[in-house]
Amino acid sequence: SSRSWSILFCPLQHLMETEELDQSRIDQLLDEEELNEFPLPSKESPGSRVVVVDCVPIIPKAKEARLLGLLKTVAKGGKAGTRKVVDIFMPFSDEGMSYGFFFVEYASVAEASDAIGTLNNFVLDKAHTFKANFYSEVKVSEEYPAEYKTPEGNDTPFENMHDMYNWLLDERGRDQFVCRFGDDAQINWGGIGGSAPTLEYSKKNWTDMSVHWSPRGTYLASLHHLGIMLWGGDQWRKLKRFHHEGVNLIAFSPCERYMITCSEKHFENDNPKDPQGIVVWDVLSARRLRGFVQTERTWPAFQWSPNDDLFSFVHKGLVWVYETPSMKLMGGKPMKLHGPVLEHAWSPTDPYLACFVPEHGQIPARVIIRELPSKKLIGQQAMFNVEGCNLLWQRTGDFLGVKVDRHKKSKKQKFTSFEFFHLREKGIPVVSVNLDECVIQYDFEPTKGGKRFGIIHAVSPTASRTNVTFFSLASGNLKKLCTLENRPANLLVWSPAGRYCVLAGLKNINGVFEFFDVQTQSVLADEKKHYMCTDVAWDPSGRYFTTYVSHWSNKSENGYTIWGWSGKKLYAKRTSLFYQFAWRPRLPSMLQKSDKKKLRNPKHFSQFTDKYRKQDRESVLALFSEAREERRRIRNLYRSRVAALKKAQEEDTQWKVEQGIVTQEEDDYVTVEELISEVVSVKEEVVKDGEE
Repeated sequence: SSRSWSILFCPLQHLMETEELDQSRIDQLLDEEELNEFPLPSKESPGSRVVVVDCVPIIPKAKEARLLGLLKTVAKGGKAGTRKVVDIFMPFSDEGMSYGFFFVEYASVAEASDAIGTLNNFVLDKAHTFKANFYSEVKVSEEYPAEYKTPEGNDTPFENMHDMYNWLLDERGRDQFVCRFGDDAQINWGGIGGSAPTLEYSKKNWTDMSVHWSPRGTYLASLHHLGIMLWGGDQWRKLKRFHHEGVNLIAFSPCERYMITCSEKHFENDNPKDPQGIVVWDVLSARRLRGFVQTERTWPAFQWSPNDDLFSFVHKGLVWVYETPSMKLMGGKPMKLHGPVLEHAWSPTDPYLACFVPEHGQIPARVIIRELPSKKLIGQQAMFNVEGCNLLWQRTGDFLGVKVDRHKKSKKQKFTSFEFFHLREKGIPVVSVNLDECVIQYDFEPTKGGKRFGIIHAVSPTASRTNVTFFSLASGNLKKLCTLENRPANLLVWSPAGRYCVLAGLKNINGVFEFFDVQTQSVLADEKKHYMCTDVAWDPSGRYFTTYVSHWSNKSENGYTIWGWSGKKLYAKRTSLFYQFAWRPRLPSMLQKSDKKKLRNPKHFSQFTDKYRKQDRESVLALFSEAREERRRIRNLYRSRVAALKKAQEEDTQWKVEQGIVTQEEDDYVTVEELISEVVSVKEEVVKDGEE
């Protein structure tokens, strides 16, 4: 599911041009400070083509020729390798024994860089795993003194590590959000009880394109023409920078250990030996780990395992699974199933990879779930008459939903079926349901223990009126809960807290919303409108729902509106050139099951609810007090203005009387009375004979 990913992109197409940025163009786009933030690659130095390889077998001089022949073959990339080795050298001691390392010189820096990716962690045998580095990097390390010496005149005080999670300790339990409009970007605290958001931090020209949160809210990433910057901490300091020219897409791994950046300008003529189209980075060290050539025009380019240990993509029917941080292909080769793989998806909580293999020959289509890296089979399901398939995991990994587009034997009639894998039930049972209508959108209830599933379906994919059906997957069974008919909705958005959802009508429906309680099957609020709304978002707690109009999609009516969970409109702001709104994600709860159970106990929970209800009441009273004071100020201003005008009129009249311009004698005036009659309504009643 795309919702389980932090998929981040900027739709400003004019900022994604594939033209080369020469130095004059860079100077126009970036000031000197930003050029310093993203230093351009330095010119090639003699040492940058030389690679030092350590952890090599220590041998006598007599075996040099044989070992160097093997090492040269490895250095050029195997017998069919294309890397040009200019020279290879292994030093020996006076006793005639090697030191356990060798030097290899390549024809270009690109070949040397590609060789390091191959030679580093290369397993020669059980006792020898190579470690490779640029000779220039080793040379720099030799310049450091053997003993540490405190620098003279260094009066810089010690600075503690930035507090990256202080925002989670807000006493009022508020959440933050980022919004971008014009050249400004702001971090705000969400208001309580309808109060206006509170500004936390603001910065002008924070980004050239867009800003995005990491999946757990630790970092805020800003996109620039020359790369990415990460911000965070209590003072919103600049933490890391990543040089990737022309970057326009970004995605984080689930645990924020790695980041993937994409530059479309390199897609057409990317160098396979030094790919620049897609780059994988280590977030903490800001080190580039590996580049990839973009093979498919899809984003995200990779799928991640829940613990960041593996990532994968599908190419030519094979699943390419890579290990981190080595960036090596798992098992040395791509994973092959019984047929070509079209789609795959990782479980959000377990090391399970689900793959879809279409029908081929007499073999039916199949969905297969395997545990990696062991490749143990967890579950599978065969399907016939399949035209397409889509995989969707529930956010806590309890269920795998498979949407299957199928046709009947005659191939004239088509329908959609859903197959649900119960991952927590013994034997992993699979239940299914068929729908004769077009499926527009579907999603699982996102909470732990949430067993509900919603589907929006209609007779046509572009219908303005649709039906919404909810199912329960409890106890390994599939039970229909209810169907809401004839709704103006094409998007179903579950609250992060579960139970509640919003049925949104965007695009051709022009911004109509219905707030629905699935547990009681009751409508909380319907026909709520935000004209021309383009995007929606729940806050992490499930208390607030935001609708907004982005300038990227609509040039007018830009701004955002915050609603309560029950559909009450709390706050609205309209501003021109409004681009983005995004709630800051929260870390997964670190409480144990016993702690959560204790908190849910009414006796313990009441002490927290009483505290926050009191705070909410105080916030509402303060809001009413502010509104009352504002009304009083306006009323007093109006009364003083009227009194001033009345006094001026009286003084003017008095002056005219003194000058003989007007008189106050009643005989000098004629009173005219005019009577205006208007028929408000006419009602006729027929009275029968004998009735009074």
